[in-house]
Amino acid sequence: MGHIQHKTLAYTEQHVIHFKEYADADARTGAEELTEDDDYKVALQTDDHSLWILTDYSGPTWVPIGIPSGTIMLFGQNSAPTGWTRKADWQDNAMLCYASAGAIGSGGTVNPQSVHTHGNTFSVDNYTLLIADMPAHTHPETILHGNEAADGAAEMANSDTGTTGSTGGSGGHAHGLSGSVSNNTAPHYQEVIAATKD
Repeated sequence: MGHIQHKTLAYTEQHVIHFKEYADADARTGAEELTEDDDYKVALQTDDHSLWILTDYSGPTWVPIGIPSGTIMLFGQNSAPTGWTRKADWQDNAMLCYASAGAIGSGGTVNPQSVHTHGNTFSVDNYTLLIADMPAHTHPETILHGNEAADGAAEMANSDTGTTGSTGGSGGHAHGLSGSVSNNTAPHYQEVIAATKD
């Protein structure tokens, strides 16, 4: 059945049974001593401590065990675990779940840990009403009729009452508005680090 090794890997502190050890990927993929009995056994690649399953000895064809190299994950600790490299370019960034298809991106300029202010003052501009802005309306009026006496003196005869003609357009008007609301925001947060699998 081949030689089975039982070894403690320091980087995981777990016991892993594997039947072969290879110094690097070239040695593993170029292995010629494999047989059909070795299919679906585990080998250790010592240069990066990766584990591989042999799925076809004639190739040979190997399938990695565990997390593929280049995978990015978040960790709730100060430094990246062994076998991972911290992503410094993601420091002090908020995370946004990207549900659409396509490439992921980044943006923004404000550190999410900082308190930031939204602040302005509001004021309403003055506006002088025009006739066209007023509702249609009339005004009452009184008309006095006078007669001249024989001696040339004026004398009051009578008066009539009525209303003026309607005016006004019932139009609307606008007031300019400027300013803002002042508000400081400092949301709760939990720090994590992002790291890439070596």
